[in-house]
Amino acid sequence: MAQAEVGDDVFGAALSARGVRCVSFGPQLVRFVTHKDVNRRDIEYTLKIAQEVLC
Repeated sequence: MAQAEVGDDVFGAALSARGVRCVSFGPQLVRFVTHKDVNRRDIEYTLKIAQEVLC
């Protein structure tokens, strides 16, 4: 079974709803920028949320 694609607008909105901000640069390119106050736990949370949205 083929996996449905998640559009950049849907992906960004789903992340934003969970407190993760990103910028879309097209249908397959999203930019995440960290800050000095972002720690390992924050990155792991972001990866977990992104995976949940994409699966």
